Formats: sequence, structure tokens, C-alpha cells
Amino acid sequence: MTKTPTPPTPLTDLFRQNLRKLMDADRQLRSQPKLAAASRVAQTSIGRILRGEQSPTLDVVHRIAGAVGLEAWQMLVPDLEPDNPPITKQIDERQAELLKRFRLAAQDLARYEVESGGPPRKK
Repeated sequence: MTKTPTPPTPLTDLFRQNLRKLMDADRQLRSQPKLAAASRVAQTSIGRILRGEQSPTLDVVHRIAGAVGLEAWQMLVPDLEPDNPPITKQIDERQAELLKRFRLAAQDLARYEVESGGPPRKK
């Protein structure tokens, strides 16, 4: 019995685009054979995913993400920048307070620029 490949979805296309960006940015994983070895995913599967012929399983997304140094969710973020992938982390109370102050200062600056007709001028 032949397994029918799962047709790509918009999410699969996003994964494929991000994978291509990451492969282009990393010399060690630029080729399908190198990515296959690093991820333990068959080269034929990687080729089908890159050509949009197959949707990856969650396990494949996880393995490929690990091979490129990311978490699986990061592979599904639109406009992924290989040199600046999205991150999430818990912040402590001090960091939360600093972030709150920064946001308030940014709002004050934006309000000042609107009221004064532009950014502060350098002397």
C-alpha cells in the first residue's frame, strides 16, 4: 500500500520557507544530506518538504528545529530571521520593572514628539 503524501498547507509553506532561510544561512547545514544527518530525517523527506510535496510531521519539525539550534515553535514564526530568531523567557521582577519603565519612557517620548512637531534637536 502506497502512502499518499499530505498536501502542503500555509503552515507547511511557512515551515518550508523558514527552513530554506536557515539552510542558506548555515554553511554546515546548507545541503540536504548534511541536514538529514544532523536531524536524523531522511534526505528524501527533506527534499519533499522543501519542494512543497509533503507536510512534515510534528516529530520531523522537532528534529529539524533541533538540528538548526531552534525550538519547534520558532520554525513556525512568520518572517523568521536566521540571525535573530524569536525568543521567549521568563523575566524576574527587576527586569519586569525595567521593561515597564522603558515602555513608559517610550510613550513619553512619542507624546513629546507629537506635541512639539518632531524629535528633540541636537545642539
